[in-house]
Amino acid sequence: MNIYKLAFDLQEYLNPINQLAIFKIIFPLNTDQRQQLQKAFQQQTGQILLDVFKIAKFGFLSINGSDELHSLDSVYERACAVAALEATSSETFVLTPPYQQFGELLRLLLIPIEQSVCQALIVHNKEPITVVELLFATPREILKKALVLLEKQTQQDSISFLISSFSDISDAKFLIISRISALYADTETQSMNSLTTILSASMNSYISKIPLQQLFSRLILLIPSKQLVDLVNLTHNSEDLVDLEILIEKKFSKESPLVEYAFLIYIDSKLDIQRALARILRRGVKENRDFSICWVLSQQILNDVKIAYTDMFNKDCMKELKQQSSGIFKKALAIM
Repeated sequence: MNIYKLAFDLQEYLNPINQLAIFKIIFPLNTDQRQQLQKAFQQQTGQILLDVFKIAKFGFLSINGSDELHSLDSVYERACAVAALEATSSETFVLTPPYQQFGELLRLLLIPIEQSVCQALIVHNKEPITVVELLFATPREILKKALVLLEKQTQQDSISFLISSFSDISDAKFLIISRISALYADTETQSMNSLTTILSASMNSYISKIPLQQLFSRLILLIPSKQLVDLVNLTHNSEDLVDLEILIEKKFSKESPLVEYAFLIYIDSKLDIQRALARILRRGVKENRDFSICWVLSQQILNDVKIAYTDMFNKDCMKELKQQSSGIFKKALAIM
């Protein structure tokens, strides 16, 4: 593959702008090739590709107050905000929901995954579902790198920054502290026979007073991944034991749905990461969650996610997405 030729082709499609032709070049590339493409483009033009894309025709807002617009909860709200700006300004802003989604997807395809996780945690730090999805589905080493970047950019430790948007008694705060604390648990804790220790401790009268969600978080987050997978498979295939995932749904679905969601995502990620991404995509499709959808679509293992989605939910995710999408984003989905 001639990356320098692709970089030259990109320049051709920028004047006049042909977004879908550019997307057809970028989407099939793997992560390393996309980084090489950006370097080649910069060498040829002296410009940074992402900066070139930061215009409304690529779904990016380059106007005053853009950060405030991006903080709004949905594409619909952002579109309404842009309409309000147009009504009170002499400028015209070319931004519609399909372009906003297209811009999000394009950006995620072009930046390294640890950087995209870091930026998403900063931008969406007030959205508990997004924070949980990023913390509990991102592989351990990538998440650690993302949190290092976050701390450099915010000049705060990651836990303090992420919990600052939530109340002391919120499930989001509990999950953030639990996940990041477990992420940095020492090697001895990670390697010990945690499963036996935790299950035995749960029978102790003192330990049994610990809230159920804390007990589950220790069971799920502190034991080594292989032991967790073995435990899930054991309970899933046993006639005598309650299936762990079903148990989590029963215990948390009504009173702590965010805790249930986090634990299930985490378990899925250990069984097969595509299962976790499929679960996130399912919620994104049902609730029209733009970032969640684009984040999953930007993953290198998207084809595996599509298969997992069908296996888990008996649905075709791309068909569902196309049905509820329009414009340039729908055309991009057709390419995928």
